[in-house]
Parts: sequence; structure tokens; C-alpha cells
Amino acid sequence: MRLSISTFLDSEKYTQIRFQISDTGIGIPANKLNQLFDEYNQLSTSTGRLFGGTGLGLVITKKILALFSSEINVISKENTGTHFSFDILFEKSAQIPNQLPQIYQNLNISVLLVDDDNYNLLYTHQLLSKYMQIHVAGSLEETQHFLEQTTPDIILCDLYIHESIGTEIIPFVPVDTKIIFMSADHDRLMHLKEAGYMILAKPYSIEDILNIISNSGIKTTESVKSNEPSEDIHRTSLNDKLQSLEVVLQNKDHASIESLLHQIKTTFGYLNQWEEIKHIQKIENTYSVHNSTEALCTNTSELYARWKILYSK
Repeated sequence: MRLSISTFLDSEKYTQIRFQISDTGIGIPANKLNQLFDEYNQLSTSTGRLFGGTGLGLVITKKILALFSSEINVISKENTGTHFSFDILFEKSAQIPNQLPQIYQNLNISVLLVDDDNYNLLYTHQLLSKYMQIHVAGSLEETQHFLEQTTPDIILCDLYIHESIGTEIIPFVPVDTKIIFMSADHDRLMHLKEAGYMILAKPYSIEDILNIISNSGIKTTESVKSNEPSEDIHRTSLNDKLQSLEVVLQNKDHASIESLLHQIKTTFGYLNQWEEIKHIQKIENTYSVHNSTEALCTNTSELYARWKILYSK
């Protein structure tokens, strides 16, 4: 059995921690996964005799996680093993001083930002333009064309570009160029990290970006204190995304609803609205486990009605 713990969404006030437990046991048949969380239920009469237990462990775990607005996800294959994972958002103690990483300026490097979201491009460009030379691309085609003309030092690439995956740019990237993949999809980022790629979890700050660039071997000069841009850009983006969400909810466009929730979660992160992130994660976890499009629409509509009152202009 293997237990791994990783940290995401680390801010001044909150830290989101992912817990993953894997084993190489007998596995669970696909048609039995929904029974895992039934009280006093075990998948076969021999389970208790061979391994002990009463069938309450996962039920208790599920109820405890509900108190943290979290759910447990299960992936299993017979005769191979089972993988459990869950995220919990913790508030940091006010008594523990938060040490920010060192910030640098005047980096003699060029960075290509790749993202199909103009809001993300604008925000990240605004963060970095005072420190280094920045170029932008809004699609994989634009990225490929740019790389045919220029060799940047670093590529900051979003993991989802329209209908494509950001890793598709890898064959076109020069050997000496470093790639950093960005996303709020922390499951996919973790797989990339395990494969040896550099990652940056959204939402991120200027400290996060400059820290990972500095750790990649970039030489830095004078340390300075950074000033975060106004939150107006984030509120404008949130308002635009809420308008789009209203349309896709009316059309019951499940794929677009899921995509917009992912984007809105990132924006709420920049606005430090962590409770809203918990609500979105609960919907995402429920949808990933039960794959109920009706529940996705209903739960998202309820959230949207509240967001419209609280956040729309």
C-alpha cells in the first residue's frame, strides 16, 4: 500500500492538500464500485474472514470528508489494485508566519504564454511583463508558428487549449526550451509531474511563477517586492464567465458546463473565494463518480443563481 500527499492552491490564507492511497490488492469489479459506501456492506462474504473489518470504514470516511466539503474518488481494476483520492482545503493558522519566496526582477529571458483564455493571457502577461520579455499565443497553431520563428527560454502552456491538450506542443519545442504546464486540473498535473514535467497549479501568484522559473536554473539579479494587479480583471472575467454559464445551462450543454466550472474555479482562486471553490469541487467530484448530467445541471444551476446575486454586475 502507498500513501502520497501533495499540496496545491497554496495561498497566504489557505492550502489545499491531496491525499492518495493506492494498493496492489484484489481490486474491485466495476459493477461493485457503487456499493463501496453502503453501511455494513462488503463485496463478498469471504472479505471479512480474509481481511477483517465490518464494512464501515469507507462509510465513516465519506461522512468525515463531507464535513470538509470533499468527496472520495475511487479507481480500481480487478486483480491489479485500487486507488483512492480526496482533496481537503485547510485554513492556515494565523499564528504561523507565512514566508514568501524571494522575488526577482530584470530576468534576461523570453517567455511564451500559451492559453486560449484571453483573461488568463492578460493576467499572466500583466504579472510577468515587468520582469522578462513576454510573447503570447492563443492556440496550438499560433504556438507552432511562433516556435518556427523564435526560440523562447520558457513556455508557460495551459493544459487545455480549445479541444486539444497542451502536451501536443512538445514535438515542436526546441531542446533548450523549458516547458511549464499550467492548469486547475490538479489530477492531470500530478501525472505530468510524475512523468518529469514542470507544473504550475492554478490559481497562481507572481511569487509562484517566479519561484518555479528561478528553480529551473534561471539566474536572477536584484530582489524586489512585487505588487499584485488590481482584482478588477478577475471580477470582469468572472462576470463574463457567469454570462456564458447562464447560456450553457439553458442549453443543457454538459461539456461546456463542466469546462466553465473549471474556469470559474480558477477565477475564484484569484479572488480568494475558497468557499466557492469547495462548492465547485463537490459538484465536480459528484459528477466524476456518478456521471449524472441531470445532477450536474441541477447543482450548477443552484450555484449559478447564488453567484448571479453575489457577483454579477
